[in-house]
Amino acid sequence: MILCRSVAAGTTPAQWQQPQPQQSQQKLRSAFTTLPDDPSQRLPSLLESALGVGNGVREERLQKLHAKLSPTWKSLQKDRYGRVGFKSLCYLVHRYFTQTYSFFISGLEPQRASQSVEDIIILTESAPHYVSLLANKASRQGFSVDDAVVMVLLIESLLRESSIQGLSAVYKEHNVSGTVSLGKSAQLIQKYMVRWMLMAQPQVLEAVERDPSMAAATFEDWQGLQDLFTGTLRNFEHFRDLGLEGSSSRSNSRSSSSSLSSGSPMMRSFSMEDAQIVVADISQSFGSFWGTRCMDVKAKLTAMDTGKTGRVKLVKFHRAALDGDWRLSESKEYLRALGALDESSNWHGPRVIIPNYLQAISNCIITTPEYRTCCPNECESHMDYLEEAVGGPSAEPNLLVSLIQNLTAGDEQERLTSSMQQQLLNIAETHGGLVQLHSRLFAQWLHFIFPYECAFPHLKGATQERTPQEYGFEFMATFEELKEHAHSQNVTQNTTSNASTGTAQGMDDWMTAWSHEEELLAERLQAPWENRFGNHIKSPLFLFVAAVLSAMGVWYGKSALQEKTELPMVMSHRGKSHYI
Repeated sequence: MILCRSVAAGTTPAQWQQPQPQQSQQKLRSAFTTLPDDPSQRLPSLLESALGVGNGVREERLQKLHAKLSPTWKSLQKDRYGRVGFKSLCYLVHRYFTQTYSFFISGLEPQRASQSVEDIIILTESAPHYVSLLANKASRQGFSVDDAVVMVLLIESLLRESSIQGLSAVYKEHNVSGTVSLGKSAQLIQKYMVRWMLMAQPQVLEAVERDPSMAAATFEDWQGLQDLFTGTLRNFEHFRDLGLEGSSSRSNSRSSSSSLSSGSPMMRSFSMEDAQIVVADISQSFGSFWGTRCMDVKAKLTAMDTGKTGRVKLVKFHRAALDGDWRLSESKEYLRALGALDESSNWHGPRVIIPNYLQAISNCIITTPEYRTCCPNECESHMDYLEEAVGGPSAEPNLLVSLIQNLTAGDEQERLTSSMQQQLLNIAETHGGLVQLHSRLFAQWLHFIFPYECAFPHLKGATQERTPQEYGFEFMATFEELKEHAHSQNVTQNTTSNASTGTAQGMDDWMTAWSHEEELLAERLQAPWENRFGNHIKSPLFLFVAAVLSAMGVWYGKSALQEKTELPMVMSHRGKSHYI
Protein backbone atom coordinates (compact mmCIF):
# COMPACT_ATOMS: atom_id res chain seq x y z
CA MET A 1 0.00 0.00 0.00
CA ILE A 2 1.62 3.21 -1.17
CA LEU A 3 -0.06 5.50 1.35
CA CYS A 4 0.04 4.98 5.10
CA ARG A 5 -3.69 5.67 5.00
CA SER A 6 -6.03 4.77 2.17
CA VAL A 7 -7.05 8.26 1.10
CA ALA A 8 -10.61 8.50 -0.09
CA ALA A 9 -13.05 11.08 -1.28
CA GLY A 10 -16.62 11.82 -2.17
CA THR A 11 -16.54 14.34 -5.01
CA THR A 12 -14.17 14.98 -7.83
CA PRO A 13 -12.67 17.72 -9.91
CA ALA A 14 -13.09 17.05 -13.57
CA GLN A 15 -13.20 18.08 -17.19
CA TRP A 16 -10.63 20.54 -18.25
CA GLN A 17 -12.81 23.18 -19.81
CA GLN A 18 -13.73 26.56 -18.44
CA PRO A 19 -16.45 25.74 -15.87
CA GLN A 20 -19.57 27.87 -15.89
CA PRO A 21 -20.53 29.12 -12.43
CA GLN A 22 -24.23 29.27 -13.26
CA GLN A 23 -24.33 25.52 -13.96
CA SER A 24 -25.08 23.12 -11.13
CA GLN A 25 -25.46 19.44 -10.44
CA GLN A 26 -29.17 20.04 -9.91
CA LYS A 27 -29.51 21.52 -13.38
CA LEU A 28 -28.04 18.40 -14.97
CA ARG A 29 -30.08 16.12 -12.75
CA SER A 30 -33.36 17.85 -13.59
CA ALA A 31 -32.49 17.75 -17.28
CA PHE A 32 -32.59 13.97 -17.15
CA THR A 33 -35.50 13.44 -14.80
CA THR A 34 -37.85 15.61 -16.84
CA LEU A 35 -36.94 14.59 -20.37
CA PRO A 36 -39.89 14.88 -22.80
CA ASP A 37 -41.07 12.08 -25.02
CA ASP A 38 -39.90 13.88 -28.15
CA PRO A 39 -36.40 12.46 -28.86
CA SER A 40 -35.29 15.74 -30.43
CA GLN A 41 -35.66 17.47 -27.06
CA ARG A 42 -33.87 14.94 -24.87
CA LEU A 43 -30.15 15.67 -24.94
CA PRO A 44 -29.47 19.24 -26.16
CA SER A 45 -28.81 20.64 -22.68
CA LEU A 46 -26.54 17.68 -21.88
CA LEU A 47 -24.46 18.08 -25.03
CA GLU A 48 -24.22 21.84 -24.61
CA SER A 49 -23.11 21.46 -21.01
CA ALA A 50 -20.58 18.79 -21.89
CA LEU A 51 -19.17 20.44 -25.02
CA GLY A 52 -19.30 24.13 -24.25
CA VAL A 53 -20.37 26.68 -26.83
CA GLY A 54 -18.77 29.14 -29.20
CA ASN A 55 -15.47 29.44 -31.03
CA GLY A 56 -15.86 26.06 -32.77
CA VAL A 57 -15.21 24.21 -29.52
CA ARG A 58 -17.88 21.62 -30.21
CA GLU A 59 -16.41 20.39 -33.47
CA GLU A 60 -12.85 20.45 -32.15
CA ARG A 61 -13.84 18.59 -29.00
CA LEU A 62 -15.70 15.91 -30.91
CA GLN A 63 -12.85 15.47 -33.36
CA LYS A 64 -10.38 15.00 -30.52
CA LEU A 65 -12.63 12.50 -28.79
CA HIS A 66 -13.19 10.50 -31.94
CA ALA A 67 -9.46 10.44 -32.63
CA LYS A 68 -8.75 9.33 -29.07
CA LEU A 69 -11.36 6.55 -29.11
CA SER A 70 -10.83 5.41 -32.70
CA PRO A 71 -7.96 2.85 -32.31
CA THR A 72 -9.67 0.98 -29.47
CA TRP A 73 -13.06 1.24 -31.19
CA LYS A 74 -11.68 -0.37 -34.34
CA SER A 75 -10.26 -3.23 -32.28
CA LEU A 76 -13.58 -4.15 -30.67
CA GLN A 77 -15.62 -7.07 -31.95
CA LYS A 78 -18.76 -5.72 -33.63
CA ASP A 79 -21.97 -7.05 -35.05
CA ARG A 80 -22.77 -6.75 -38.73
CA TYR A 81 -24.19 -3.30 -38.12
CA GLY A 82 -20.83 -2.15 -36.81
CA ARG A 83 -22.09 -1.96 -33.23
CA VAL A 84 -20.80 -3.26 -29.91
CA GLY A 85 -22.44 -4.57 -26.76
CA PHE A 86 -22.64 -2.81 -23.43
CA LYS A 87 -19.51 -4.42 -21.99
CA SER A 88 -17.47 -3.26 -24.95
CA LEU A 89 -18.91 0.24 -24.63
CA CYS A 90 -17.89 0.29 -20.96
CA TYR A 91 -14.43 -0.96 -21.86
CA LEU A 92 -13.97 1.80 -24.43
CA VAL A 93 -15.03 4.56 -22.03
CA HIS A 94 -13.01 2.95 -19.22
CA ARG A 95 -9.85 3.04 -21.35
CA TYR A 96 -10.45 6.71 -22.14
CA PHE A 97 -10.68 7.78 -18.50
CA THR A 98 -7.78 5.65 -17.27
CA GLN A 99 -5.48 6.86 -20.01
CA THR A 100 -6.55 10.50 -19.94
CA TYR A 101 -6.97 11.12 -16.20
CA SER A 102 -6.00 7.89 -14.38
CA PHE A 103 -9.65 7.79 -13.27
CA PHE A 104 -11.24 4.37 -12.80
CA ILE A 105 -14.97 5.06 -13.09
CA SER A 106 -16.98 2.64 -10.94
CA GLY A 107 -19.10 0.34 -13.06
CA LEU A 108 -16.90 0.54 -16.15
CA GLU A 109 -14.10 -1.77 -14.99
CA PRO A 110 -13.62 -4.67 -17.42
CA GLN A 111 -12.69 -7.10 -14.64
CA ARG A 112 -16.17 -6.99 -13.09
CA ALA A 113 -17.85 -10.39 -12.86
CA SER A 114 -21.08 -8.86 -14.15
CA GLN A 115 -21.85 -5.50 -15.65
CA SER A 116 -25.01 -3.44 -15.99
CA VAL A 117 -25.93 0.16 -16.60
CA GLU A 118 -26.96 0.54 -12.97
CA ASP A 119 -23.38 -0.20 -11.86
CA ILE A 120 -22.16 3.17 -13.18
CA ILE A 121 -22.90 5.03 -9.98
CA ILE A 122 -22.14 8.52 -11.21
CA LEU A 123 -24.79 8.11 -13.92
CA THR A 124 -27.44 6.38 -11.81
CA GLU A 125 -27.20 9.13 -9.17
CA SER A 126 -27.16 12.14 -11.48
CA ALA A 127 -28.67 11.07 -14.79
CA PRO A 128 -31.25 8.33 -14.13
CA HIS A 129 -33.22 8.94 -17.31
CA TYR A 130 -30.07 8.64 -19.40
CA VAL A 131 -29.39 5.34 -17.63
CA SER A 132 -32.81 4.05 -18.69
CA LEU A 133 -32.07 5.06 -22.28
CA LEU A 134 -28.77 3.18 -22.13
CA ALA A 135 -30.47 0.10 -20.72
CA ASN A 136 -32.99 0.20 -23.54
CA LYS A 137 -30.24 0.37 -26.16
CA ALA A 138 -28.24 -2.39 -24.48
CA SER A 139 -31.19 -4.78 -24.66
CA ARG A 140 -32.33 -3.90 -28.17
CA GLN A 141 -29.55 -2.93 -30.53
CA GLY A 142 -26.05 -2.17 -29.28
CA PHE A 143 -23.91 0.93 -29.40
CA SER A 144 -21.96 3.06 -31.85
CA VAL A 145 -18.78 5.05 -31.23
CA ASP A 146 -20.95 8.16 -30.88
CA ASP A 147 -22.66 6.57 -27.89
CA ALA A 148 -19.23 6.33 -26.30
CA VAL A 149 -18.56 10.00 -27.10
CA VAL A 150 -21.82 11.05 -25.45
CA MET A 151 -21.08 8.94 -22.35
CA VAL A 152 -17.59 10.42 -22.04
CA LEU A 153 -18.90 13.95 -22.34
CA LEU A 154 -21.67 13.35 -19.82
CA ILE A 155 -19.38 11.80 -17.21
CA GLU A 156 -16.84 14.59 -17.66
CA SER A 157 -19.60 17.17 -17.26
CA LEU A 158 -20.94 15.54 -14.09
CA LEU A 159 -17.44 15.32 -12.62
CA ARG A 160 -16.81 18.97 -13.43
CA GLU A 161 -20.03 20.01 -11.73
CA SER A 162 -18.97 18.10 -8.61
CA SER A 163 -15.72 20.05 -8.41
CA ILE A 164 -17.53 23.36 -8.88
CA GLN A 165 -19.87 22.55 -6.03
CA GLY A 166 -17.04 21.51 -3.73
CA LEU A 167 -14.92 24.57 -4.42
CA SER A 168 -17.95 26.86 -4.08
CA ALA A 169 -18.63 25.37 -0.66
CA VAL A 170 -15.09 26.21 0.47
CA TYR A 171 -15.45 29.81 -0.75
CA LYS A 172 -18.79 30.11 1.02
CA GLU A 173 -17.41 28.78 4.30
CA HIS A 174 -14.71 31.44 4.19
CA ASN A 175 -17.19 34.16 3.22
CA VAL A 176 -15.19 34.87 0.08
CA SER A 177 -16.75 36.58 -2.88
CA GLY A 178 -15.16 38.44 -5.74
CA THR A 179 -11.42 38.26 -6.23
CA VAL A 180 -8.71 37.37 -3.72
CA SER A 181 -4.92 37.49 -3.57
CA LEU A 182 -2.67 34.73 -4.86
CA GLY A 183 -1.91 33.59 -1.32
CA LYS A 184 -5.56 33.44 -0.31
CA SER A 185 -6.47 31.64 -3.53
CA ALA A 186 -3.74 29.06 -2.89
CA GLN A 187 -5.07 28.55 0.65
CA LEU A 188 -8.63 27.96 -0.59
CA ILE A 189 -7.51 25.62 -3.35
CA GLN A 190 -5.38 23.60 -0.94
CA LYS A 191 -8.27 23.28 1.49
CA TYR A 192 -10.53 22.03 -1.27
CA MET A 193 -7.96 19.51 -2.52
CA VAL A 194 -7.37 18.14 1.00
CA ARG A 195 -11.12 17.82 1.45
CA TRP A 196 -11.32 16.09 -1.93
CA MET A 197 -8.72 13.52 -0.91
CA LEU A 198 -10.07 12.89 2.61
CA MET A 199 -13.82 13.24 2.17
CA ALA A 200 -14.52 9.57 2.94
CA GLN A 201 -12.49 9.78 6.16
CA PRO A 202 -14.37 12.50 8.06
CA GLN A 203 -12.52 11.96 11.31
CA VAL A 204 -9.13 12.33 9.63
CA LEU A 205 -10.38 15.30 7.62
CA GLU A 206 -11.71 16.99 10.74
CA ALA A 207 -8.37 16.52 12.48
CA VAL A 208 -6.42 17.92 9.51
CA GLU A 209 -8.72 20.94 9.15
CA ARG A 210 -8.47 21.60 12.88
CA ASP A 211 -4.68 21.28 12.78
CA PRO A 212 -3.28 21.72 9.23
CA SER A 213 0.17 20.61 10.39
CA MET A 214 -1.23 17.05 10.58
CA ALA A 215 -1.37 16.95 6.78
CA ALA A 216 2.33 16.08 6.69
CA ALA A 217 1.66 12.98 8.79
CA THR A 218 -1.45 12.07 6.81
CA PHE A 219 0.04 12.21 3.31
CA GLU A 220 3.33 10.54 2.57
CA ASP A 221 4.43 13.24 0.12
CA TRP A 222 2.67 16.29 1.50
CA GLN A 223 5.39 18.63 0.27
CA GLY A 224 5.01 17.24 -3.24
CA LEU A 225 1.27 17.79 -3.10
CA GLN A 226 1.75 21.38 -1.94
CA ASP A 227 4.21 21.96 -4.76
CA LEU A 228 1.65 20.60 -7.21
CA PHE A 229 -1.08 22.93 -5.92
CA THR A 230 0.99 26.11 -5.81
CA GLY A 231 2.91 25.31 -8.97
CA THR A 232 -0.28 24.91 -10.98
CA LEU A 233 -1.62 28.19 -9.60
CA ARG A 234 1.56 30.06 -10.51
CA ASN A 235 1.56 28.47 -13.95
CA PHE A 236 -1.97 29.81 -14.48
CA GLU A 237 -0.84 33.22 -13.23
CA HIS A 238 2.11 33.22 -15.62
CA PHE A 239 0.05 32.49 -18.70
CA ARG A 240 -2.63 34.94 -17.65
CA ASP A 241 -0.07 37.69 -17.21
CA LEU A 242 1.24 36.97 -20.69
CA GLY A 243 -2.29 37.19 -22.02
CA LEU A 244 -2.06 33.61 -23.31
CA GLU A 245 -4.60 30.80 -23.15
CA GLY A 246 -1.79 28.66 -21.83
CA SER A 247 -3.33 26.30 -19.36
CA SER A 248 -4.69 23.00 -20.55
CA SER A 249 -8.10 23.90 -19.19
CA ARG A 250 -8.37 27.16 -21.01
CA SER A 251 -7.35 25.67 -24.32
CA ASN A 252 -10.64 23.75 -24.34
CA SER A 253 -12.84 26.46 -22.92
CA ARG A 254 -14.65 29.62 -23.63
CA SER A 255 -12.99 32.69 -22.16
CA SER A 256 -14.00 33.92 -18.74
CA SER A 257 -14.72 37.61 -18.39
CA SER A 258 -13.84 37.49 -14.71
CA SER A 259 -10.49 35.89 -15.49
CA LEU A 260 -9.70 38.44 -18.17
CA SER A 261 -10.71 41.36 -16.02
CA SER A 262 -8.25 40.24 -13.32
CA GLY A 263 -5.48 39.66 -15.81
CA SER A 264 -3.34 42.70 -15.04
CA PRO A 265 0.03 41.73 -13.58
CA MET A 266 -0.31 44.60 -11.10
CA MET A 267 -3.58 43.33 -9.63
CA ARG A 268 -2.51 39.77 -8.79
CA SER A 269 -6.10 38.84 -7.95
CA PHE A 270 -7.96 35.61 -8.61
CA SER A 271 -11.66 34.96 -8.98
CA MET A 272 -13.42 31.75 -8.08
CA GLU A 273 -13.68 31.02 -11.80
CA ASP A 274 -9.87 31.25 -11.97
CA ALA A 275 -9.64 28.83 -9.05
CA GLN A 276 -11.97 26.45 -10.86
CA ILE A 277 -9.60 26.41 -13.83
CA VAL A 278 -6.62 25.78 -11.53
CA VAL A 279 -8.43 22.94 -9.74
CA ALA A 280 -9.26 21.38 -13.10
CA ASP A 281 -5.60 21.63 -14.16
CA ILE A 282 -4.49 20.02 -10.90
CA SER A 283 -6.97 17.23 -11.47
CA GLN A 284 -5.74 16.68 -15.01
CA SER A 285 -2.14 16.34 -13.84
CA PHE A 286 -2.94 14.48 -10.62
CA GLY A 287 -2.77 11.10 -12.29
CA SER A 288 0.74 11.83 -13.57
CA PHE A 289 1.78 13.09 -10.13
CA TRP A 290 0.56 9.90 -8.48
CA GLY A 291 2.05 7.79 -11.26
CA THR A 292 5.57 8.92 -10.40
CA ARG A 293 5.06 7.70 -6.83
CA CYS A 294 3.79 4.38 -8.16
CA MET A 295 6.90 4.04 -10.32
CA ASP A 296 9.09 4.56 -7.24
CA VAL A 297 7.43 1.56 -5.61
CA LYS A 298 7.70 -0.43 -8.83
CA ALA A 299 11.45 0.24 -8.95
CA LYS A 300 11.87 -1.11 -5.42
CA LEU A 301 9.87 -4.23 -6.18
CA THR A 302 11.70 -4.81 -9.46
CA ALA A 303 15.02 -4.64 -7.65
CA MET A 304 13.85 -7.49 -5.39
CA ASP A 305 12.93 -9.65 -8.40
CA THR A 306 16.16 -11.46 -9.13
CA GLY A 307 14.29 -14.01 -11.23
CA LYS A 308 13.00 -11.32 -13.66
CA THR A 309 9.54 -12.84 -13.59
CA GLY A 310 7.58 -9.79 -12.46
CA ARG A 311 7.15 -11.46 -9.06
CA VAL A 312 8.63 -10.85 -5.63
CA LYS A 313 8.73 -13.59 -3.04
CA LEU A 314 6.50 -12.81 -0.10
CA VAL A 315 9.53 -13.42 2.13
CA LYS A 316 11.29 -10.44 0.53
CA PHE A 317 8.14 -8.34 0.40
CA HIS A 318 7.48 -8.62 4.12
CA ARG A 319 11.14 -8.46 5.03
CA ALA A 320 11.21 -5.02 3.39
CA ALA A 321 8.28 -4.03 5.61
CA LEU A 322 10.19 -5.18 8.69
CA ASP A 323 13.17 -3.15 7.50
CA GLY A 324 11.07 0.00 7.55
CA ASP A 325 9.24 0.13 4.22
CA TRP A 326 5.77 0.13 5.78
CA ARG A 327 4.16 0.46 2.33
CA LEU A 328 4.76 -3.25 1.74
CA SER A 329 2.82 -4.51 4.73
CA GLU A 330 -0.39 -5.93 3.24
CA SER A 331 -1.33 -9.28 4.70
CA LYS A 332 -1.03 -12.48 2.73
CA GLU A 333 -4.81 -12.90 2.80
CA TYR A 334 -5.45 -9.38 1.51
CA LEU A 335 -2.89 -9.79 -1.28
CA ARG A 336 -4.63 -13.02 -2.27
CA ALA A 337 -8.05 -11.34 -2.29
CA LEU A 338 -6.69 -8.53 -4.49
CA GLY A 339 -5.32 -11.03 -7.00
CA ALA A 340 -1.76 -9.88 -6.34
CA LEU A 341 -0.45 -13.18 -4.95
CA ASP A 342 0.86 -16.06 -7.06
CA GLU A 343 0.72 -19.31 -5.10
CA SER A 344 1.10 -21.66 -8.06
CA SER A 345 4.67 -22.78 -7.31
CA ASN A 346 5.57 -24.93 -4.33
CA TRP A 347 9.24 -24.38 -5.11
CA HIS A 348 9.14 -20.60 -4.99
CA GLY A 349 6.36 -20.25 -2.46
CA PRO A 350 3.91 -17.33 -2.53
CA ARG A 351 5.02 -14.38 -4.66
CA VAL A 352 3.62 -10.89 -5.11
CA ILE A 353 2.78 -10.14 -8.77
CA ILE A 354 4.23 -6.66 -9.33
CA PRO A 355 1.73 -5.18 -11.87
CA ASN A 356 -1.26 -6.73 -10.10
CA TYR A 357 -0.07 -5.25 -6.82
CA LEU A 358 0.54 -1.78 -8.26
CA GLN A 359 -2.84 -1.68 -9.99
CA ALA A 360 -4.73 -3.00 -6.96
CA ILE A 361 -7.32 -0.83 -5.24
CA SER A 362 -5.11 -0.65 -2.15
CA ASN A 363 -2.75 1.61 -4.10
CA CYS A 364 -5.38 4.09 -5.23
CA ILE A 365 -4.74 7.49 -3.69
CA ILE A 366 -8.38 8.50 -4.01
CA THR A 367 -11.32 6.14 -3.69
CA THR A 368 -14.93 7.28 -3.98
CA PRO A 369 -18.14 5.41 -4.73
CA GLU A 370 -18.07 6.99 -8.20
CA TYR A 371 -14.42 6.62 -9.19
CA ARG A 372 -10.82 5.99 -8.10
CA THR A 373 -7.44 7.52 -8.91
CA CYS A 374 -4.93 4.69 -9.08
CA CYS A 375 -1.53 3.72 -10.42
CA PRO A 376 -1.32 3.82 -14.22
CA ASN A 377 -1.75 0.65 -16.22
CA GLU A 378 1.47 0.53 -18.23
CA CYS A 379 0.19 -2.32 -20.37
CA GLU A 380 -2.27 0.03 -22.05
CA SER A 381 0.50 1.66 -24.08
CA HIS A 382 1.31 -1.76 -25.54
CA MET A 383 -2.36 -2.35 -26.28
CA ASP A 384 -2.62 1.07 -27.94
CA TYR A 385 0.18 0.13 -30.31
CA LEU A 386 -1.30 -3.28 -31.11
CA GLU A 387 -4.82 -1.94 -31.60
CA GLU A 388 -3.69 0.76 -33.99
CA ALA A 389 -1.37 -1.57 -35.90
CA VAL A 390 -3.92 -4.38 -36.24
CA GLY A 391 -6.92 -2.16 -36.89
CA GLY A 392 -9.40 -4.89 -35.99
CA PRO A 393 -10.48 -7.25 -33.21
CA SER A 394 -8.19 -10.13 -34.16
CA ALA A 395 -4.93 -10.91 -35.90
CA GLU A 396 -2.83 -13.81 -37.09
CA PRO A 397 -0.21 -15.01 -34.58
CA ASN A 398 2.71 -14.25 -36.92
CA LEU A 399 1.63 -10.62 -37.24
CA LEU A 400 1.36 -10.24 -33.49
CA VAL A 401 4.79 -11.76 -32.97
CA SER A 402 6.23 -9.29 -35.46
CA LEU A 403 4.52 -6.38 -33.71
CA ILE A 404 5.60 -7.55 -30.27
CA GLN A 405 9.20 -7.73 -31.49
CA ASN A 406 8.97 -4.01 -32.16
CA LEU A 407 8.00 -3.43 -28.54
CA THR A 408 10.52 -5.71 -26.85
CA ALA A 409 14.14 -5.28 -25.90
CA GLY A 410 16.57 -7.00 -23.57
CA ASP A 411 14.85 -9.41 -21.19
CA GLU A 412 11.54 -8.92 -22.97
CA GLN A 413 13.11 -10.03 -26.25
CA GLU A 414 14.44 -13.14 -24.53
CA ARG A 415 10.97 -13.98 -23.29
CA LEU A 416 9.62 -14.15 -26.84
CA THR A 417 10.87 -17.73 -27.13
CA SER A 418 9.77 -20.43 -29.51
CA SER A 419 7.63 -21.96 -26.75
CA MET A 420 5.89 -18.65 -26.22
CA GLN A 421 5.28 -18.29 -29.94
CA GLN A 422 3.83 -21.79 -29.96
CA GLN A 423 1.61 -20.81 -27.05
CA LEU A 424 0.26 -17.95 -29.16
CA LEU A 425 -0.53 -20.42 -31.94
CA ASN A 426 -2.40 -22.55 -29.41
CA ILE A 427 -4.44 -19.51 -28.39
CA ALA A 428 -5.26 -18.82 -32.03
CA GLU A 429 -6.51 -22.38 -32.50
CA THR A 430 -9.20 -21.63 -29.93
CA HIS A 431 -10.59 -18.94 -32.25
CA GLY A 432 -10.27 -20.41 -35.71
CA GLY A 433 -6.64 -19.44 -36.29
CA LEU A 434 -6.86 -15.82 -35.12
CA VAL A 435 -5.90 -14.28 -31.78
CA GLN A 436 -8.59 -12.12 -30.22
CA LEU A 437 -6.93 -8.93 -28.95
CA HIS A 438 -9.45 -8.49 -26.15
CA SER A 439 -9.34 -11.96 -24.71
CA ARG A 440 -8.11 -13.31 -21.42
CA LEU A 441 -5.66 -15.78 -22.99
CA PHE A 442 -3.96 -13.08 -25.04
CA ALA A 443 -3.82 -10.79 -21.98
CA GLN A 444 -2.22 -13.67 -20.09
CA TRP A 445 0.29 -14.17 -22.90
CA LEU A 446 1.17 -10.47 -22.79
CA HIS A 447 1.68 -10.73 -19.04
CA PHE A 448 4.41 -13.31 -19.50
CA ILE A 449 6.09 -11.20 -22.20
CA PHE A 450 5.77 -7.96 -20.20
CA PRO A 451 5.61 -9.20 -16.58
CA TYR A 452 6.31 -5.76 -15.10
CA GLU A 453 3.71 -3.85 -17.10
CA CYS A 454 0.84 -6.23 -17.89
CA ALA A 455 -1.14 -7.66 -14.98
CA PHE A 456 -1.98 -11.35 -14.76
CA PRO A 457 -5.65 -11.62 -15.84
CA HIS A 458 -7.58 -13.60 -13.27
CA LEU A 459 -10.94 -15.10 -14.16
CA LYS A 460 -13.84 -12.75 -13.62
CA GLY A 461 -15.06 -12.87 -10.05
CA ALA A 462 -11.89 -14.54 -8.75
CA THR A 463 -10.63 -11.38 -7.02
CA GLN A 464 -12.13 -8.79 -4.68
CA GLU A 465 -12.13 -5.04 -5.31
CA ARG A 466 -12.15 -4.06 -1.63
CA THR A 467 -10.39 -1.09 -0.14
CA PRO A 468 -8.43 -1.57 3.09
CA GLN A 469 -11.33 0.02 5.00
CA GLU A 470 -13.80 -2.36 3.36
CA TYR A 471 -11.59 -5.39 3.98
CA GLY A 472 -11.11 -4.58 7.66
CA PHE A 473 -8.16 -4.50 10.01
CA GLU A 474 -6.87 -7.76 8.55
CA PHE A 475 -5.71 -5.91 5.41
CA MET A 476 -2.38 -5.25 7.14
CA ALA A 477 -0.17 -8.04 8.38
CA THR A 478 0.60 -8.09 12.08
CA PHE A 479 4.17 -7.83 13.26
CA GLU A 480 4.14 -11.53 14.09
CA GLU A 481 2.89 -12.41 10.60
CA LEU A 482 5.56 -10.26 9.01
CA LYS A 483 8.24 -12.04 11.01
CA GLU A 484 6.78 -15.45 10.20
CA HIS A 485 6.65 -14.81 6.46
CA ALA A 486 9.98 -13.03 6.33
CA HIS A 487 11.77 -15.97 7.93
CA SER A 488 9.82 -18.80 6.32
CA GLN A 489 12.18 -21.62 5.43
CA ASN A 490 10.01 -22.74 2.54
CA VAL A 491 10.64 -19.65 0.46
CA THR A 492 14.15 -18.56 1.39
CA GLN A 493 15.83 -20.64 -1.29
CA ASN A 494 17.61 -18.01 -3.37
CA THR A 495 18.49 -20.30 -6.22
CA THR A 496 20.32 -19.66 -9.44
CA SER A 497 17.94 -21.92 -11.30
CA ASN A 498 16.85 -21.44 -14.87
CA ALA A 499 13.93 -19.29 -13.65
CA SER A 500 16.32 -16.40 -13.04
CA THR A 501 17.52 -16.14 -16.60
CA GLY A 502 14.36 -15.59 -18.61
CA THR A 503 15.32 -18.43 -20.96
CA ALA A 504 12.85 -20.91 -22.42
CA GLN A 505 13.58 -23.38 -19.63
CA GLY A 506 13.07 -20.67 -17.04
CA MET A 507 9.88 -19.62 -18.76
CA ASP A 508 8.45 -23.10 -18.34
CA ASP A 509 9.24 -22.86 -14.63
CA TRP A 510 7.44 -19.61 -13.88
CA MET A 511 4.56 -20.23 -16.25
CA THR A 512 3.10 -22.70 -13.79
CA ALA A 513 0.40 -20.09 -13.18
CA TRP A 514 -0.89 -20.37 -16.75
CA SER A 515 -4.63 -20.93 -16.94
CA HIS A 516 -6.24 -22.32 -20.10
CA GLU A 517 -9.74 -20.97 -19.57
CA GLU A 518 -10.74 -18.24 -21.98
CA GLU A 519 -12.90 -15.17 -21.48
CA LEU A 520 -13.82 -12.63 -24.13
CA LEU A 521 -14.84 -9.01 -23.89
CA ALA A 522 -17.37 -9.15 -26.75
CA GLU A 523 -20.90 -10.39 -26.26
CA ARG A 524 -23.63 -11.56 -28.64
CA LEU A 525 -21.39 -11.14 -31.65
CA GLN A 526 -20.75 -13.21 -34.75
CA ALA A 527 -17.44 -14.88 -35.41
CA PRO A 528 -15.90 -13.92 -38.78
CA TRP A 529 -16.45 -17.43 -40.15
CA GLU A 530 -20.10 -17.62 -39.01
CA ASN A 531 -23.15 -16.33 -40.89
CA ARG A 532 -26.26 -15.87 -38.81
CA PHE A 533 -28.75 -13.08 -39.06
CA GLY A 534 -30.69 -11.07 -36.53
CA ASN A 535 -32.83 -8.00 -36.24
CA HIS A 536 -31.80 -4.44 -35.68
CA ILE A 537 -33.99 -1.76 -34.16
CA LYS A 538 -33.05 1.90 -34.24
CA SER A 539 -33.65 3.66 -30.94
CA PRO A 540 -34.69 7.30 -30.47
CA LEU A 541 -31.45 7.95 -28.56
CA PHE A 542 -29.33 6.82 -31.50
CA LEU A 543 -31.37 8.79 -34.02
CA PHE A 544 -31.19 11.94 -31.97
CA VAL A 545 -27.45 11.72 -31.29
CA ALA A 546 -26.86 11.07 -34.98
CA ALA A 547 -28.96 14.09 -35.91
CA VAL A 548 -27.20 16.37 -33.43
CA LEU A 549 -23.71 15.30 -34.47
CA SER A 550 -24.62 15.51 -38.14
CA ALA A 551 -25.91 19.03 -37.63
CA MET A 552 -22.58 19.90 -36.03
CA GLY A 553 -20.80 18.63 -39.11
CA VAL A 554 -18.83 16.06 -37.17
CA TRP A 555 -20.60 12.79 -37.96
CA TYR A 556 -17.84 10.34 -38.77
CA GLY A 557 -18.05 7.21 -40.84
CA LYS A 558 -20.98 5.58 -42.58
CA SER A 559 -24.17 4.79 -40.75
CA ALA A 560 -25.32 2.11 -43.15
CA LEU A 561 -26.66 -0.82 -41.24
CA GLN A 562 -25.23 -4.27 -41.38
CA GLU A 563 -26.76 -7.50 -40.23
CA LYS A 564 -26.51 -8.38 -36.55
CA THR A 565 -25.36 -11.83 -35.56
CA GLU A 566 -24.52 -13.86 -32.52
CA LEU A 567 -21.23 -15.48 -31.64
CA PRO A 568 -21.57 -19.02 -30.28
CA MET A 569 -19.47 -20.52 -27.53
CA VAL A 570 -16.20 -21.97 -28.75
CA MET A 571 -14.65 -25.00 -27.14
CA SER A 572 -10.92 -24.98 -26.61
CA HIS A 573 -8.81 -28.10 -26.84
CA ARG A 574 -7.77 -27.44 -23.25
CA GLY A 575 -10.57 -25.42 -21.78
CA LYS A 576 -13.77 -23.66 -22.57
CA SER A 577 -14.25 -20.23 -24.01
CA HIS A 578 -17.14 -18.15 -22.76
CA TYR A 579 -18.35 -14.60 -23.07
CA ILE A 580 -18.78 -12.25 -20.16
